[in-house]
Amino acid sequence: MVFVDVSEGDKPAFEAREVILGQRAGNDYVIESGLEVGEQVVTNGTFKVDAAAQLSDKLSMMNREPGSGANQGAHNHGDMETDDDEMNDSEMKSMEDHSGHEIQKDLDVLVPEYLKLREALSNDDFESAQERITVFSEEDFGDIEELRAEFKSISEMLIARIEEEGYEGTLFKQYCPMYDGGSSWISEEENIQNPFYGTRMHNCGETVEQLN
Repeated sequence: MVFVDVSEGDKPAFEAREVILGQRAGNDYVIESGLEVGEQVVTNGTFKVDAAAQLSDKLSMMNREPGSGANQGAHNHGDMETDDDEMNDSEMKSMEDHSGHEIQKDLDVLVPEYLKLREALSNDDFESAQERITVFSEEDFGDIEELRAEFKSISEMLIARIEEEGYEGTLFKQYCPMYDGGSSWISEEENIQNPFYGTRMHNCGETVEQLN
């Protein structure tokens, strides 16, 4: 899924699109349908746009069957408008002009980097976590707590993608009921190493299920 720029005038607006993956090209996949030549998609600030879609009960990474009727038709998913202070100029400029085929990062690339990010957060290693999260986000984070909040969104979207596409390695979905009303993450081990509280509450949480 991608978010396509459908803005008119000065008000940013985005449309969620399902895309069909084609042939694999190294660590990437060619997208065969779902985008038109010249359309722009969000490549930075995706989590913010997706969160706006979820709040509006529209098609999103975590809401594939919205109750508002926005999922009618192949590409008529409804537009998500964002306030000016939610999408700044740098995020708008980060949208790429896809004049050819869109390339999407493979889970074989994302999952190992995600697991290193989880480990860094579990150990309260802000410097390492800052380095690892650049695979998923280009935003600047002032402290480790801001980074953990972003990690929650990354985890939700990665879990949804793994559940939909599958993954060859052994992964576990784990859950902490205390962080932000309840938060999930992915681990390669069953034992708990909480990335949201780090060394303060290292073993807080439970293994919910094996994802594959």
